[in-house]
Amino acid sequence: MDCLGLAEDLSRIVAKYTRDCDCMLLSGGVDTSFIAASLEDPGSVTAVTIDLGGSDAGYAAIVARKLGITQVVVKPSPARFRESVARVVGMFKTIDPVEVAADAVHLISMDTGRRLGCRCVATGDGGDELFLGYSFLFNKTPEELRKW
Repeated sequence: MDCLGLAEDLSRIVAKYTRDCDCMLLSGGVDTSFIAASLEDPGSVTAVTIDLGGSDAGYAAIVARKLGITQVVVKPSPARFRESVARVVGMFKTIDPVEVAADAVHLISMDTGRRLGCRCVATGDGGDELFLGYSFLFNKTPEELRKW
């Protein structure tokens, strides 16, 4: 099977398992954009995007606009982000900076979804890691990428 066939199969699986979701987390990365594109009815979903000042919110806005998804953008205050970091460290008992930062964003997103009345929230993680979606990886050698 070719890559396109695998992507189409995965998209059908994602559509099946997100059928009842009324919200999603949308960062604009490979994983959440794929989920958004796989939704059976993107117009019936509200996307929560966290804007920390980087480029993610801009990419998420493009995806939401193209697919007709209602987007709620949250710009957490430094105090709210610190509170989320403390909650994550307490819950997961880790101080890994990458994990804590990502989980703090997810926590704010899920709290927002709950306040919006979401019953099911579709999320995605790992696509950028698997498919080299981070710009800091673009200049790595194949050996460096294997080690990473």
